[in-house]
Amino acid sequence: MYEKWSGRTRWRSVTPEVAVAHPLYGLKNWLVVFALAVLATPLIDVGTIYSLAQSTGTTVWELIANDRPWVSFTRAGLGWETLCASAILWMMLTKSPYFRVGAIGILVSSWPVLTIIGGLYEVNGHGKPMLDGFFSWATTCAVWVAYLHRSKRVRVTYEHLVVRTE
Repeated sequence: MYEKWSGRTRWRSVTPEVAVAHPLYGLKNWLVVFALAVLATPLIDVGTIYSLAQSTGTTVWELIANDRPWVSFTRAGLGWETLCASAILWMMLTKSPYFRVGAIGILVSSWPVLTIIGGLYEVNGHGKPMLDGFFSWATTCAVWVAYLHRSKRVRVTYEHLVVRTE
């Protein structure tokens, strides 16, 4: 066993068997809320697209098949969000030891990548929605990155690290 320092807290590595027996092991509490938030992100966008299609009197498929730059941006953005959510949930459900670092990396990179996608499709007037999106992204990112970094449950479940009690 080895000790790993993280700030002022000392973490102790344990075997997977010991981690599974630990009371903080598993998908519970705020970790479930995080999973639901990750899953909800692309689903909310699909709902927005559905509402937009309904308001214009078209089907979702007709709206998405359109070649306008904002539709192409929407398709690419939805694809990126779906890829990110799938990667985070896959790491979470397979108990990947890279879950915490991978999820933080994906969360931090999501808005900059969407901004680049918006620039590639040259969507007129996409600056204001992207700026508005920045503030919600920054807030959400700050909350979830702090949680993933500080959570004892995440450390026990995915990295098999427990707080040293000595």
